[in-house]
Amino acid sequence: MNWYKKALRGEWWIIDGSAIFADANVGELGHEAHVVDSIQRKYAYDEFDKGEWIDWDAFKRQLASEVYEEQFGMKPNSKVNPKEIETLAYKRLQELGMTHEEYSIAENRGDARAYGMRELGWKRVAGNNIQTQTLTSNDLKDIASGLYDIDNDLDENSNEQFTIEVAANGVVLRHVPYKLISDASPSALIQYRDVYAQNQKTLKLAKPTIEQIAEQVRSREVRSYDDEYLKDNCLPVAKALTKELTRNGYNSVLVQGNFKVDKSVSVDPRDKMTKEDNTMRFHYWTEILISPNERKNLIVDLTAIQFEDEVNSQIKPIEVGTYEQLNRYIPIIKGWDEL
Repeated sequence: MNWYKKALRGEWWIIDGSAIFADANVGELGHEAHVVDSIQRKYAYDEFDKGEWIDWDAFKRQLASEVYEEQFGMKPNSKVNPKEIETLAYKRLQELGMTHEEYSIAENRGDARAYGMRELGWKRVAGNNIQTQTLTSNDLKDIASGLYDIDNDLDENSNEQFTIEVAANGVVLRHVPYKLISDASPSALIQYRDVYAQNQKTLKLAKPTIEQIAEQVRSREVRSYDDEYLKDNCLPVAKALTKELTRNGYNSVLVQGNFKVDKSVSVDPRDKMTKEDNTMRFHYWTEILISPNERKNLIVDLTAIQFEDEVNSQIKPIEVGTYEQLNRYIPIIKGWDEL
């Protein structure tokens, strides 16, 4: 499975030691969708299993029909409203053992990623960042096996390092070599963290690079690569990135402005542009102030890929460059969140 190797190769779920691709920006299912699919498959009748997906709406209509017949002695007619179908289906699902949280996840509500880690024991991988609910020896064995499934070149001599976040207690272990993960000793990991932290203080290591910070914020804040999701969330993602860059010593501001695309199409009313030019898309990004010359300041953008279908050039998941290099960016207001 090492066909997608790039810093660590995309986004995945590790399930019982095997890696399942979960990058919605590249494949069909992201982290959340895999969890939703798992819950739906747990309860849906076989006839609603379409192979790669579950016909969940049809399944709920079937359940509602069953409950309606039991209550009224007849099949429901076409006038039964959707809200009543939901109520009847939910009643039968509860009888089948479904919890309220499972129902919320199956309906694409709630935090599916947190549920996947907490209730299913899955491990989330995004780049070289790993999230797990707990960190037992078995957890580490699963993680090591899953990482090897992603990249068969990993071994005890690999220089690859990982960040492991433990959701149950908030512990974050950074710069963890693969060998230490494959040794499957939680106590050795904690000891390594303490020694590494002391070495950082002693050696006064350099602050994280802009790209490292951007990758960490992206893996934490960007939950989907659907265009509408990115459009709706470009402001909070840009705010989080600006805050994290500032915290690490970079002179950063949040920018409100326009992103120039190549294709003129009907636009969202939220996009502020003139009638003469509808190739401008309303957008937010982070600017790092490094020069009196604005054109030499750095742009850092985690949501520009939403415009990929509207431009004739490649857009990266993380865009970093000056205004001279990334000439699609037209700032309107800087320090927007301070106004």
